[in-house]
Formats: sequence, C-alpha cells, structure tokens
Amino acid sequence: MHYFDARGVHRRYAVDADEHEWHLRLDDPAFAQRATGSLTGDELTLRGAYSRDGGEWEEDLTLTLRRTRSPDAGR
Repeated sequence: MHYFDARGVHRRYAVDADEHEWHLRLDDPAFAQRATGSLTGDELTLRGAYSRDGGEWEEDLTLTLRRTRSPDAGR
C-alpha cells in the first residue's frame, strides 16, 4: 500500500489480510509502523503502533470505520 500526504511524506506498507483481520507494516529502522484491523459486521477497527530508531513500540492511533446505508438505498 502506498501512503502519501500534503507534507510530502510517502511510505510503502506491506499489507496482508485473512477473513478476520487486516495487517499492515512498515519496516524502516528509522520509523517503523504496524497495525491490525479487525472486521466485525459493518465495522473495521484499526489499532496501530510505531517505533522510532529501533526503540520501544508506542501506541499510535485507533481508527474505527463504520458502513452506513444511504437514505436512498434500495430505491
């Protein structure tokens, strides 16, 4: 997965998934990241952590995505 943003940061993550979880990781010695996403029904929760310069892993972000239905769905 390629990540880029308005600051000019760009990273390439390894991503894999099975029927229950989604994993991504960035194996850069200067700034490593990992995250696991769990899919339950219409909700995906992603929990991440990072490590700078090979140091301790620190919790980073938790992101929850929920599927919503359009008011026009089914018309």
